Amino acid sequence: PLVPVGFFVNGVEVGKTAIGDNWVYISNSRTLMLTSSGPYVLSGVATNDNVKVDVIWPGATIVLSNAVASERPVVNANQSTTILMAGGTSYLASKVESSAITIGENMSLRIGLAPGADSSEAMVEVFNDGGASAIGESGSASVAVDGGTLFAWSDKQAAGVSPNAFSCGANEGMM
Repeated sequence: PLVPVGFFVNGVEVGKTAIGDNWVYISNSRTLMLTSSGPYVLSGVATNDNVKVDVIWPGATIVLSNAVASERPVVNANQSTTILMAGGTSYLASKVESSAITIGENMSLRIGLAPGADSSEAMVEVFNDGGASAIGESGSASVAVDGGTLFAWSDKQAAGVSPNAFSCGANEGMM
């Protein structure tokens, strides 16, 4: 049975429907599969850890707009992915030994500002409390931040962003 989870893709609540415009929600695995390049605007608060986002399309763009989700991982970037920050704070967390955002082998993750977003109001917080990096890679992957504010941290002595994968653009708000 479909159960609304409080999380939205392009204004459509995940769980009220299983199939949206270029996305599919599989309720038994709590997986939201993005099946084209998007963009996909993700918002809302996922209840009871009910959303894991799998990016299965090369070059997909995710826009976070006050999105709150915690899963293992929240975003699984199996393909090169761009995450853009719209207004407000989005919070992605993982509670187990898996990064909140994972990047596949030889893939890249770019984090930046959505068009028209105010850099002073756009922020993403990424957290892990299970001993893994908040943003981690599998093998040789890369993470680039070129706008907005990103807070990435982990407890248990792991890096906020896997140090092998990170780069930051000049003059960007980064912590």
